[in-house]
Amino acid sequence: NPGAKLDPAIRCRKRRSRKDTIAVIGDDNVIRENVVINRSSTAEGRTSIGNGNFLHEGVHVSHDTQIGNRSVFGYGSKISGNCILEDYVLLT
Repeated sequence: NPGAKLDPAIRCRKRRSRKDTIAVIGDDNVIRENVVINRSSTAEGRTSIGNGNFLHEGVHVSHDTQIGNRSVFGYGSKISGNCILEDYVLLT
């Protein structure tokens, strides 16, 4: 979606270099307007989103978060950094 942002400029004390960080997004995800997905905060970390998830408008996925498969994140949901959400999560 044109309004979604993958790792906009954020302030994180741990971050060393943008090229050392990563976000991995699987297949068949629906990412709506104004969704923000932050990459990992360090080279050792990882932000990952599995397959078949639906992220409604305004969802924010913070650094080093791991999301499984087939989950739905409702309008404006915020996921803090360093979280693990397994498969089939419904967050509203």
